[in-house]
Amino acid sequence: MKTSIEQVQEFHEVFNHPVAESPTIPDQATVDFRVKFIREELDELVKAVEAGDLVELADALGDIQYVLDGFFLNAGLHEKKDAILTEIHRSNMSKACHSIEHAVETMNALGRDGYECYYQQIGGKYIVKRRSDGKVMKALGYCKPNLKPIINHAK
Repeated sequence: MKTSIEQVQEFHEVFNHPVAESPTIPDQATVDFRVKFIREELDELVKAVEAGDLVELADALGDIQYVLDGFFLNAGLHEKKDAILTEIHRSNMSKACHSIEHAVETMNALGRDGYECYYQQIGGKYIVKRRSDGKVMKALGYCKPNLKPIINHAK
């Protein structure tokens, strides 16, 4: 079975949509098209949730992924997608605190920056969240994703 990116690449080939051979910033018209398309699909997702329609929700999620995969192709990043997502996952996991002390230090630092936070223990980790909306916050020692070597590395 083909991966999602391979399926979208097939679509691009059949319908003559651009696929960059190497990492690049797509032209402005392509970027505008992709961003507009993503916004339209996000609107469909919101409507599906508001209507309680699981089938339409699945359709919207699938369409968003399809458009995103197309953007990976337009940007010549399709062969690096898995490595990019793996690195982003590694970075996101560094948001977890490994002790109560680490969580409290993180909350104190975020508090000095104007964020009101709390922490939750989940498994053996401590997760600091913004009180206003529950967003997971970056722990002290958070490691940004290092995408440059992935982008610059030859195929």
